[in-house]
Amino acid sequence: MTSLSDITSEKIVIAPASPDGQLRGDDVKMFEILFQHFLDVFFYVKNCRGCWISCNAASLAFLNYSKVSDVVGKEEKDFFPHKIALEIRQEDKNILAHGHSVLNRIEIVPNAYGDLVWVQTHKLPIYDTHDNIIGIVGITRPISNMETLPQKFEFFSETIAHIRSNLANTIKVTDLARLVKLSENQFRRKFKDEFGVTPQQFILRARLQATAHLLRGGTHTISMIASEHGFSDQSYFTKHFKQFFGETPLQYRRRWTHS
Repeated sequence: MTSLSDITSEKIVIAPASPDGQLRGDDVKMFEILFQHFLDVFFYVKNCRGCWISCNAASLAFLNYSKVSDVVGKEEKDFFPHKIALEIRQEDKNILAHGHSVLNRIEIVPNAYGDLVWVQTHKLPIYDTHDNIIGIVGITRPISNMETLPQKFEFFSETIAHIRSNLANTIKVTDLARLVKLSENQFRRKFKDEFGVTPQQFILRARLQATAHLLRGGTHTISMIASEHGFSDQSYFTKHFKQFFGETPLQYRRRWTHS
């Protein structure tokens, strides 16, 4: 096993032990051992092809796997909804091509129960001793104290809480705007600027993620799950579920049942 040859505040540098110079799990074993002790931090490492080669126990639990070997060689498309996997892969390509780090990004993601949670994400390129980028290391940490949110996101904390609590009910953008004392047009612009999607797209994504959790482990019928999350029309639910996850609710449930 090779050791970490140099870690600085500017770059993470590793000397791969493999003859072809490709990053392997053993090359980052020290990181894996260290982050096993952080139960509230999701840690992972990917090689230059975008394949996972290491992660900690918290990440395994989040992905519903039991061993690191279960995720080695897998990509985002094996873990996440189709649309999100594409977004992550595009970001990774940018890091691998240009060395641009993602630091202190505040975002909202669904946890293992389908609930929306605030997290802080860091992603950095990994270099070899010849200054070639050979992989990516990432850390995502849930934010438990809302007071630690940057002001621009703290502004929307009540909005997100309202969405999270009303996924089964009608959520009007006018009501969300009223919560933060903005006109509807002002709210729509500000929300899109901060989250990259419209309020309606955000609400739809939140509902779909919540239904996915129940499809994975629940016994409710698909129509019941759809209805309980604001989808009165099952064909509408199936259409958007397939667009987001790349498969129908029934296909998704069967895949998780047999995985």
